[in-house]
Amino acid sequence: MPINQFPGLRKIRRLVESYQRPADEFDPNGSWTHQYDIYMIAYAGFYPQGSIRISRTPNRKGAQLDILTVRPTTEPNLQHFTQATLECADNLLVSPRHWTVSSKIAASKSAEPYFDSGMTKEMAFENGRVTITADDLTVDRTVEVGDLYGCRLGMLDAVQRLPAEDGFVIPQFSSFDEYDQIRSGYQLKFRETAPIQLKGEQANLSGFTMTGTGQLPASYWRDETGRLLFFVSGLEVFVLSQENGRKVDFFNKPNVFKLSAQLAKGGKR
Repeated sequence: MPINQFPGLRKIRRLVESYQRPADEFDPNGSWTHQYDIYMIAYAGFYPQGSIRISRTPNRKGAQLDILTVRPTTEPNLQHFTQATLECADNLLVSPRHWTVSSKIAASKSAEPYFDSGMTKEMAFENGRVTITADDLTVDRTVEVGDLYGCRLGMLDAVQRLPAEDGFVIPQFSSFDEYDQIRSGYQLKFRETAPIQLKGEQANLSGFTMTGTGQLPASYWRDETGRLLFFVSGLEVFVLSQENGRKVDFFNKPNVFKLSAQLAKGGKR
C-alpha cells in the first residue's frame, strides 16, 4: 500500500523506501545490540543528531539494558555522552528496578569530562517508589511510580514484545523522560499494521503509539520479527542503523546534512 496512507510513516517516506532491513534472524527475547541513528526532520532532509546504542542481556529477573547515547554539542570537538545500566523487570514495559546513569560532555567516551559537566545518578525501586540518589550519595528525591512504569529509551526494547493486536492498550502508566524525570498519564496502544515497500521487499510493519503528559505523540514501527526499525516523535526520528555490529543500508545520502555545517552558515544550506 502507498506509504502516504499511514500518517505515522508519511513524514519519513524517503527514509523508509530506501531502508534495507537486517537479513539475520531476530529474537526480541534474546541477547542483542541495536544502534539507532537520531535525526531531526527538516524542510530539505534529515539532520544527524547523534546515536543511541542499546544492548540487552536476559537474566533471571528480566533483563539488563546497557544504553549509550551520544549527541552533538555546539563545540565541534565535544560531544554529550550518557551511559546507563538498567536492571529491568520481566513485564510489559520492562520497568527499570535499579539503574545507574552517568553523563558528561567530553571529546570522547573515555575522555575526562569537560569542566564540571560530569554527573552520576542512581535510582532504586522499592514498594512502588523510586529513590533517586545524586553524586554525593544524598537523596535527591523519591517519586511514586506504582509497579508498572516505563523509561523513554527502555521503551525501544519493550515495544518489540508487545501484542500487535487490535484493541491492545496499556492505559495510565508513568514513565521516566530519559532517566530521572517522571511523568504520569501515559498510554501505549497498538495502532495498525502497515503493508509497505522497503528497499527491495514488501514488509508488514506493526505500529504502536504512545501519548502522555508533556510529550508529543510517539510512533514505534517494528517488523514481523518484532525488530524495532523506526521511532518518530514530532521532528525527531530514531532509525535502526546497526544490529549486533552490522550496519544497515538506508538513506539517500544527499538529503542528510550536518548540524555543525548549518550552524556555521547561520542555519542556511
